[in-house]
Amino acid sequence: MRSSRILALVAVALAASSVAAAEDIHVVVSGGFAAAYKTLAATFEARTHIHLVTEWGASMGQTTTAIPVRLDRGEALDVIILAREGLDPLFAKGQVDPASAVDLVRSKIAMAVRQGAPVPDISSVAAFKRTLLEAKSVAYSDSTSGVYLSGKLFKRLGIEQEMLAKGRMIPGTPVGETVARGEAEIGFQQYSELLPVAGIRIVGAIPEETQMVTVYAAAITSRAEAPAGARALIQFLSSPEAHEAITASGLEPVDQAGKPGSSSPAAVIQELAPSGLLRAAINLGNAVMAQRDEAGSAPKGVSVDLARELGRRLGVEVELVPFEAAGQAFEALKARQVDVAFLGIEPARAAEVDFSAPYVIIEATYMVRGDSPLKTLADVDQAGVRIAVGRGSAYDLYLTRTLRNATIVRAATGGGRAMIDLFLAGKLEAVAGVRQQLAAYASKDPGLRIMADHFMDVPQAVALPPGQRAASAYVRAFVEQMKASGFVAAALERSGQAGARVAPPAVPGR
Repeated sequence: MRSSRILALVAVALAASSVAAAEDIHVVVSGGFAAAYKTLAATFEARTHIHLVTEWGASMGQTTTAIPVRLDRGEALDVIILAREGLDPLFAKGQVDPASAVDLVRSKIAMAVRQGAPVPDISSVAAFKRTLLEAKSVAYSDSTSGVYLSGKLFKRLGIEQEMLAKGRMIPGTPVGETVARGEAEIGFQQYSELLPVAGIRIVGAIPEETQMVTVYAAAITSRAEAPAGARALIQFLSSPEAHEAITASGLEPVDQAGKPGSSSPAAVIQELAPSGLLRAAINLGNAVMAQRDEAGSAPKGVSVDLARELGRRLGVEVELVPFEAAGQAFEALKARQVDVAFLGIEPARAAEVDFSAPYVIIEATYMVRGDSPLKTLADVDQAGVRIAVGRGSAYDLYLTRTLRNATIVRAATGGGRAMIDLFLAGKLEAVAGVRQQLAAYASKDPGLRIMADHFMDVPQAVALPPGQRAASAYVRAFVEQMKASGFVAAALERSGQAGARVAPPAVPGR
């Protein structure tokens, strides 16, 4: 540990060596990272002799000090530190260098009450909802956490109208101060922003099922007057040397090993999109992950959004290559006809391609006729039972390994409607598939029934050809960022698939 810290400091010192001692680095920091930054800024200045001119501002919003507002009015800034989702509009405006962005920390939303007040129960979603309904007044920030609570969570909990009457968005000042003064019974903000406030008690992070983890990132502005110093600062803030102060402030440091940017972008692009065009295989056989748009041509959905975001971050054009079944997309990836594919993780596939950790988990189950004697999963695996599947799908591969007595009948053209037609036309006993897809068919036909249980979870991930070390590390980290930032959840919601589960964070080392 000591040697890694020494190396980190040496690297920062070398990066800073080209910066004049008297040069000022102008920084604006969002409140979520403020406590950690104050400690780290003092250390950085003492060790590099670079002077930091620091101001504070929200990641979004319309207050005069908000980071987007500062940039719009042309303030001369070198480094901004803000919630990761706040960067996208700044990239689009050309105000920030996309290649400079580095994720620093993860932060959770917490709830606080005034010191000495009764401590509400938020130990479960039901208890949390009850606490919200019983509270006389609720305060939340005008930045990332407050926008999420008022714009999404209250609606998802079914209490949007109730919260409108007693909820208050607090612009520009810490929510904890509002609670400490007794102006709100309960308040919500990033844990790290509540921690330094006197006169409150932090009840804890809100339940995981309702949580939104915010990733705070640092980036260099396009008009930076001291880019060398800016790079040195970001390198220090993202180094192992910074982890202790980050953790003490209530945040989780982002390990830069394997993060986008840890390998050179050129090395990643050379492996992942050597032609400068990222060809992404999209499996239309899984309607949870991708669907055709209303015009019936271009695909849309969470896998499409991820492909486009990956290309945007790498600065390469994306070509969507749609397939009607997962097996077809998998074969195209093996043949290097595409560069990346969005597929279910399955051992037979994992032996031939490299997978990221999953970003979404979906369930595979059976559909049968309403009068079928098949009631449980065990009932299906019997002699004489014929099961329609999409050829080459994850559940085809799984059932091929696990079924002992039933017979698998594969649709020649893969998944989707083809296997349903095979089931109906062949008068087979069951059809296997993704729960949401099967339920959509069953909702239109009262003569069909979906089994309550499921025979497997199908983790959806990004697949690459084997042996691409730089690209594989980049994509693994990219997927974790997309989950942590709420990008995946938002993409599911946009495509009408909010019932699917976002996969949990990957376990380091696995």
